[in-house]
Amino acid sequence: MHAAAWCAPGAGRIATGPAPAAAIRRLHVVFNPVAGRRRHARLQHTLALLAEAGHRVTTEATRGPGHAADIAAALSRDDCDTLLVAGGDGTVNEVLNVLRAADLPLALYPLGTANVLAAEIGMPATP
Repeated sequence: MHAAAWCAPGAGRIATGPAPAAAIRRLHVVFNPVAGRRRHARLQHTLALLAEAGHRVTTEATRGPGHAADIAAALSRDDCDTLLVAGGDGTVNEVLNVLRAADLPLALYPLGTANVLAAEIGMPATP
């Protein structure tokens, strides 16, 4: 069994081991299957660790331009606690343009070629 990493809401720190019941989240993952094909195994591993830690993970692949926005626009807090976007800057941009209406927290998993947003906000290159 792998040690899973989790972040308590509002705590701003990462711990290892199973997530406490109060921290279990429903994650909806929107991913662009065309972005960063070499990195999809790493994404699948990360999602497996999240599920192993007790989080409920639902994945949905985009089918083309604009589809990430359609997925995000249809989500609400009834569907999930957090929307995780796995893709490049274009996928993230689509989601950001519609996410305000859903009032959902956003998590980023950079998979693109340049990942400019991730670099600008100082995200590490590995999960």
